[in-house]
Amino acid sequence: MADFSLLFVLTLSVAVPRGNGELATLKFEAQPGTIHPILTKELELRCSVHNSNWKFEKSTTTTSFLQYFTTKQPLWNDTAKSNDTSNVQSSNSQDQAEFSRLLSLVVTKVNNESGENETIASVTGCDTPVIENRFVNTLQVVGSTEGSPVFGEQGYLTLTWDSPVEKDAGYFICEAYALNSNKHPVSLSASLQINALQPQISDLVSYISTNDKYILDMKAKVTEVYEENQKLREQARELAFQNDYILNRLDQLRGQNSQNGRFQCSYSTYIDFNPPFNSTPRVILSLASFSVSYSYSYSVSLQSVSNTSFSVFCSNPSGSTQVDWFATD
Repeated sequence: MADFSLLFVLTLSVAVPRGNGELATLKFEAQPGTIHPILTKELELRCSVHNSNWKFEKSTTTTSFLQYFTTKQPLWNDTAKSNDTSNVQSSNSQDQAEFSRLLSLVVTKVNNESGENETIASVTGCDTPVIENRFVNTLQVVGSTEGSPVFGEQGYLTLTWDSPVEKDAGYFICEAYALNSNKHPVSLSASLQINALQPQISDLVSYISTNDKYILDMKAKVTEVYEENQKLREQARELAFQNDYILNRLDQLRGQNSQNGRFQCSYSTYIDFNPPFNSTPRVILSLASFSVSYSYSYSVSLQSVSNTSFSVFCSNPSGSTQVDWFATD
């Protein structure tokens, strides 16, 4: 699990029915349709109201908020599993009804001993789905009566068991309660029988084959991650080397002795460094100002440089000639 924080602007979507006369159907699905204890890693029941008259309308209101959410890295065989419909069992309600407003979805299970229906989970209105106390620690549930991520679904309720066992099998019923356009209560129901069978040799062979492929996929993924990690390590070493080089250069610049000044040009000029350099520095001269009203030629040249001073010779100096100097070690 990895947590992330994301700040963004959300355009609210409100699900509203359009037109009249369209009828809703209740669909109840199970994947897989048969439990093989130990081998079956997950059982999912999904109850959904299908209504072609149900569309989504975007609101003009926008809301800025900070959403915290958790992402889960998918398993490598999840895509193949999600596309496999061979082990899906499905049942539709025998009747149809006009659902103007969906009120609730309820999934129950027939108790094998008492023969009574026991409510497992339900979702009502804008509330979050509820799991009944007896089943709280045995499954997870998500759902809504205000819409669905799937287009054309007016509402849904999904129940998921991890590593289901024989007692999780049984006869399940999904019921949907709603109001029609005349505000009269209407309902639909659909049922499924989930069986539990002890694994056979063929089941074990299939299970082992699937796990072998899963292990190969994991090995390939581990190799890919390892190679990528090696590349990142190499990049990190290069960045560390560059960082050390930059820090060393900064230290050199901080410790560098640089001095500058300006002098009036004469035939011989001596400039003392303060403080002296540790070694003979580089000295750069540049003309700062010069003004005469007739043709004139001159030159400025370094005569000598030491760590304590330097001397300059100016040919044909004038009182208006000034020279800038800069020295650095």
